[in-house]
Amino acid sequence: MYWKATQYPQLKNLSRAEQRHIIAEALKRHARWGEVRFWAVLVGAFGIVLSYIYVAAASEAPEWVAWLLPFLCGGLFFGYLLWEINGPCYRAVQVYLAHRT
Repeated sequence: MYWKATQYPQLKNLSRAEQRHIIAEALKRHARWGEVRFWAVLVGAFGIVLSYIYVAAASEAPEWVAWLLPFLCGGLFFGYLLWEINGPCYRAVQVYLAHRT
């Protein structure tokens, strides 16, 4: 599991600027839906918070749930980022480097 895209083995001996250039080009060419997924997850996280506010106003929800929501949304977003780094982004870099050489 990679925690950031610069940890990919294919990018290990490259400079930071070259790593970022390769990742940006790979995502631009081979990961077309990445931006849409990012915004969908962000809107979903805000939707969770807004739906809780709407439901809490209509019913008596426990107070601890309000403290749990930011951690839940943050955990979901962090999980999405890890999935994106280890899934679509990694595959895009592999395809880009295969076509580049």
